[in-house]
Amino acid sequence: MASTATPAMTATPSPMTTPFVFPDSCIGNWDYTATHITDHTTHLRIFDIGTDSDACNHGQTLNIDNGDLAVRFSPGVCPSGWTAYDLEIEQSAAGQSRKSSATCCPSGFTTSPAYRGGGGACTQIVSQTEPNNTDYFDSRNETIRVESMWLITWAKSDTKSMSPRPPSLGGDCTGAEIHTWVPGAKVKDGQRFCSRPESGGEPFSNPGIMFMMVGLPIIVVAIPSIFFCCVKPRLRRIRRERAREHAIELQEARDASAKAANAIIPGTDEVNNENEARDVRV
Repeated sequence: MASTATPAMTATPSPMTTPFVFPDSCIGNWDYTATHITDHTTHLRIFDIGTDSDACNHGQTLNIDNGDLAVRFSPGVCPSGWTAYDLEIEQSAAGQSRKSSATCCPSGFTTSPAYRGGGGACTQIVSQTEPNNTDYFDSRNETIRVESMWLITWAKSDTKSMSPRPPSLGGDCTGAEIHTWVPGAKVKDGQRFCSRPESGGEPFSNPGIMFMMVGLPIIVVAIPSIFFCCVKPRLRRIRRERAREHAIELQEARDASAKAANAIIPGTDEVNNENEARDVRV
């Protein structure tokens, strides 16, 4: 069977919101092989290539020569019976909503990157032959089964229409990740990893950092300004009014004391009248 060298499709991924069930014609077609040599190891790759691309790959072209057997769906869920790997939140450009992504492979397979470019495939090691001695440069043989890989993405708003619904990756996380998830299974706390952006990332996507960088300096500048412009003048007026009231109270107290003293001690005029009367009698 000849290989297909046509580049993988770059069109907008189609939606796939329920688990796809592969027809029998798409399974077990191990009739294409290819040899690939890396680091003194001969990899014999056996590809499972469906004969009907529309039924098996939904019209998306596979780039076998580059090891890219990825098909893409958005929003998408894994096919029936497959496992999701490397669920994570993708970094988004300014003004764009964040999206989550995952890689889907059949049970017993793991993800493998493409030889060149993006994408990849799902692989399963069938056999490995080690050299008879410990010489590193001796050749090794490896037989690998290669299946198509599903690359799925979704936005938070898409989860309402997806079945099964993907697990939450954390609303305030920018580097959240779940390594493995069987669709429909509950994710335990220890399976979810959440990280915050570091320097050189996207700090303004985190509300806490946004507050520290913008909100806090405004508060630090605004509070003293409000105090000196509004609060301090008012405090001065209040102190002046209290001092004036206190002075009035002291003056009233002095006047009251003077009046009380005059009522007890005779005044000067009365003393003079008594002296004049005494002189007349003499």
